[in-house]
Amino acid sequence: LECEVPSEAVDFGTVVIGEYYDRGFYISNTAGYPLTGSVSESCPDFSIVYTSPPDDPYVLEQGEQLYVVVRFEPTTSGAQMCTIETGDMACGDVECTGVGFDCPVGVAYVDADATGAGDGSSWADAFTELRDALAVTDLCTGIDEIWVAEGTYTPTAGTDRSASFELVNGIAIYGGFDGTETELAQRDIDAHKTILSGDLGGVNSYHVVTAGSGITFTAVLDGFTIRYGVADGAALSEQRGAGIYNFEAGPIYSNLVIILNQASIGGGLYNEGGFPRLHCVTFQWNNAATGAGMYNVDNDLSLRNVTFRYNSGGRALFNSSGSGTVRECIFEHNTGGGMYNTASSVPVIINTVFFENTDTNGAGIWNANGSHIE
Repeated sequence: LECEVPSEAVDFGTVVIGEYYDRGFYISNTAGYPLTGSVSESCPDFSIVYTSPPDDPYVLEQGEQLYVVVRFEPTTSGAQMCTIETGDMACGDVECTGVGFDCPVGVAYVDADATGAGDGSSWADAFTELRDALAVTDLCTGIDEIWVAEGTYTPTAGTDRSASFELVNGIAIYGGFDGTETELAQRDIDAHKTILSGDLGGVNSYHVVTAGSGITFTAVLDGFTIRYGVADGAALSEQRGAGIYNFEAGPIYSNLVIILNQASIGGGLYNEGGFPRLHCVTFQWNNAATGAGMYNVDNDLSLRNVTFRYNSGGRALFNSSGSGTVRECIFEHNTGGGMYNTASSVPVIINTVFFENTDTNGAGIWNANGSHIE
C-alpha cells in the first residue's frame, strides 16, 4: 500500500439535531515518494474543520501523516453518509456515516404498530420499542414522560439475559394507551394492556425491570403488566428480582400487575436498601423460595392498595430489617404464607386483609427475631 486511510466507514453514531460531533482520522504516506492532495467534501451536514498540518494542498513525505477532523452536525433526521475525498488516487476516499435525530420534547411516544418516522415525536411517528425510547433519554434531556401503547415489549431484540428496562430519573413511563390519546387521563390500562416481558424467545431476562442505585421518586413506572422474568443465573444478583430488581433506589411503582416471574429470592420484586413506593400493584402467580411476591431488606416498606395473590414458595412478602407501612393491602391464597417479618422489623399494618394463605407456621403473618407489627 502506498497510502493508508480508514478501511471502514468513520461512524459518528446518533447526534441530536442542533448539536455536533467531531471525529478524526489519519492519512498516512507509506509510499517511497511524496503524496500530494487536498481533502474535500460536498455534504450538507458534514464538514472538515481541522487538518494537521494545515497546508492545502498537503504534501506528505514518506512516513508522514495528515490528521483530518470531520464534524457531523445534522439538520435532518435519519441515516446520512458523506465521502471525504483525499485528493490522491493512491489514498482513495474515506466514508463517514451518522444518524441525525430530532428529539421529542415533553412526551416521547411508543407504539409497536407505528409506521412513521420512528422518532417518538407523536403517536404516528412513535418509537416501536420502549427500549429505543429509553436509549435516547441521555441525548434528549427534554423528555420527561414516555407514553406506551398496548402491546408486548421486550428489553432486547436478542437473547442477552442481562437486558432489562432500566428506569431513569426524571422520566415517568406510562402504559395503557390505545395510541390516540392526547391526555394522560384518557388512557384505559385495563382495556389496553401494555406488557413488559422477559420472554426473549427460548430464554428469559434475569430482571424485566431494573432500578439501580441513585434512582429516586422522580422515576415512575405506571400502567404495565410485568411478566416472565426468570432470575436463575450464577451471580447472586441474577437470582433475585425476576420481575423488578430494585437496588438502593426509590422510584414510584403504580398500577402494575407483576405476574408469572420466578427467582430464588423476590420472585416479583426484590428491594435492597431502597425505598420504592408501591400503589395499586398486584403480585400474582410469582414464585421464589423466599419472598415469592416481594422481598424487602434494609429499608422501610411503602405499600398501599397492593395485592398478593396466588404466589408460591416462601412467603408472599418477606420483610427483613424493614419497618414502614402496609396500608389497605390484601394477602390471599398464597402458598407458603402471607407475610414474614424478621431481623427486628416493625411494620405498621393498616386496614389489610389476610385470607386463606397456607403455611405450616403463621400462614397469615409470622414475626421472628425481634420483629412485631404495629
